[in-house]
Amino acid sequence: MDANNVNNKNIIIAILIVIIIAVVGFTVFSQPQATTQDGKLNTQINFLSQTTLKNGDQVQFELKDAQGAVIAGQPVTISYDDGSGNVQKYTINTDQNGKGYLTLNHPIL
Repeated sequence: MDANNVNNKNIIIAILIVIIIAVVGFTVFSQPQATTQDGKLNTQINFLSQTTLKNGDQVQFELKDAQGAVIAGQPVTISYDDGSGNVQKYTINTDQNGKGYLTLNHPIL
């Protein structure tokens, strides 16, 4: 091999390395941040139950992190007005699948 071929291969390898680093950097920095500035975990709650609920219905939700992975064993607080001006507050721990359930059971609902 002559010197020009070796230099060309080295340049191609260097360009490929720069491209790979750029792609990896873009992928890493384009992901949502896992935590907020105060150190709390960024999460999302997806409600799996109907949007209109009545007494006896079950509220179902799923807790996920910023990357979409389920979060198991974490408390989630749900508050709602019971219709008479009283705020009902419940804390439910998510199961192994990141899901939580609360049955609405109030005589006024």
